[in-house]
Amino acid sequence: EETVKTGKLYNGSDKGRIYRISPKNGGPAKWLNTLSLGKVTTDELVENLANPNGWHRRTAQRLLLDRMPADATALLEKTATESISPVGRVHALWTLEGLGKTSPAALQANLSHPKPEVRENTVEIAETHLQRTPGLAADLLRLENDPDPAVRFQLLCLLVKDIENKWTHYAALSALDVNPAKIFQNAVQTLADRPTDGRKLFFQNVAALISLTGDETSIADVIRTATTTPTAQTGWWQAASLEGLALTLPMTGFEATRLADAKSRLLANVTAQTPPELRKASLKMLAFTGVPSGPALQKLVAQAADAGTEPGFRADALELISFADTKPPMSLFTQNLDPRQPTAVQQAALKALGRRSGNEPCRAVLAKWPSLTPALREEAVEMFMHDTDRMNLLLAAVADGRVQRGTVGWRRTVSLMNADDMPVRRRAREVFAVTDDRNEVVQKYQSALTLPGNAQRGLAVFEQSCATCHQMNGRGRAFGPDLASLKNRTPAAIMTDILNPNRSIADGYEYWTAETTDGRQISGVLASENASAITLRDLSGKDTPLSRNAIRKLTAASGSAMPVGLENALTPQQMADLLAFLKK
Repeated sequence: EETVKTGKLYNGSDKGRIYRISPKNGGPAKWLNTLSLGKVTTDELVENLANPNGWHRRTAQRLLLDRMPADATALLEKTATESISPVGRVHALWTLEGLGKTSPAALQANLSHPKPEVRENTVEIAETHLQRTPGLAADLLRLENDPDPAVRFQLLCLLVKDIENKWTHYAALSALDVNPAKIFQNAVQTLADRPTDGRKLFFQNVAALISLTGDETSIADVIRTATTTPTAQTGWWQAASLEGLALTLPMTGFEATRLADAKSRLLANVTAQTPPELRKASLKMLAFTGVPSGPALQKLVAQAADAGTEPGFRADALELISFADTKPPMSLFTQNLDPRQPTAVQQAALKALGRRSGNEPCRAVLAKWPSLTPALREEAVEMFMHDTDRMNLLLAAVADGRVQRGTVGWRRTVSLMNADDMPVRRRAREVFAVTDDRNEVVQKYQSALTLPGNAQRGLAVFEQSCATCHQMNGRGRAFGPDLASLKNRTPAAIMTDILNPNRSIADGYEYWTAETTDGRQISGVLASENASAITLRDLSGKDTPLSRNAIRKLTAASGSAMPVGLENALTPQQMADLLAFLKK
């Protein structure tokens, strides 16, 4: 009787035997000879997982794993969730894990067990099941304040061990009762010792989640922590934290004025000594909060104009100054559009000019056009694409030869030739007019049908010239027909339709223009319609629903939404590569 209750073994002739604990503690014990342990039944082995003697528990567990009996799962599940023996539960859980039969129910039942040893082992097992059972994350995070330090340590080990797996982040942070501010502070204490891609992403994700809460105190605390004594060792996680805030704060409706006190801290991060990645992250936040005027800003203006300052810092300073409420003279930016200046500085000057209102910045860029390298011209053309006045300036420059047609690029050419503003659209089609003899163009490209095409290069051609309007294998934009439907057609037929898009317009992809009763003009393909409304989808993928009562006139274009002229952007070899990609 004493043996059953206390778990002690008899001495003498009974030494070397084990017993099975009966369901009711204190009941009769069934003795089994250790030499015949391999002959016992599955249920007897499972019951011995609760044996007070460790050797017997481990032996029973080993035999279960060796035999892998089909009838063990239900018995193990019951032991893992109902046994009064903590060690029995732990052994049953690990045996289920070894057999690949662990269930979420068995884990969840033991995360709240009164014995910390059971909770600790359960956390360790649960780490391999987070991806398959995301709901476990919420249960695990409830243990962050567990009274037992071993449990808290195991929970931390779980997160650190899987920190490179982004799905662990999402599972952990999606818990309903998670406290992201507390997790952020814990991460600073435990994950900031060395940079890895996973750790950077975790800091970014936690900070992004904090911004989504809209809690001013927590957001300000992240900024304070990320701007305190930055060094080469801390800059990586401080930058990631600010990146996370900058990523989501603009989407939340959070008022930047609530972070007025943080502006000076962020501005102090924009120095030549600040690690570059932290400096750039601070710039992104200042673009949201605004840049405070004062001596610090004036110092940056002077450094940006100083050719002796490090180019990377000058570029960042120019970008920062462009966000300031007090606008410096435009000459600060135009004087940096000089071939003698580093490319990064010139690119920053172009971006800064693009943020200024009016047409004067664009006129200044056109005056500098002859000295701009191709990489800079790409940035410069983008400045003209944001309003109709600037588009007209660009079209005028193309028409008189100051800007080359090829520089505009096919993607922007398509946008201009399909602009919502009808005068811009007509002017673009005049400026980019090509020969009306499409048969002549097709004949010039016949060599593309015999040249060896490279599908990998063709992917690059697709992304540059086609992805603006078409999808292929999940890439691109769903404006025109999915080009995967072309695989069964001949290369010659595909090329002819590319060079002569008006020859065959796919059903459902006509280009419509709606004139509304309030004077607007909206163009696009017909994305959907019902009895009371239609929806037009433009080149950017934006859907605009229109009530039929609000439409004064609706007309379909006589030609394709894809304008002619792609031959101005592709060589015969590039056409051969594109065909190889489309046929792959």
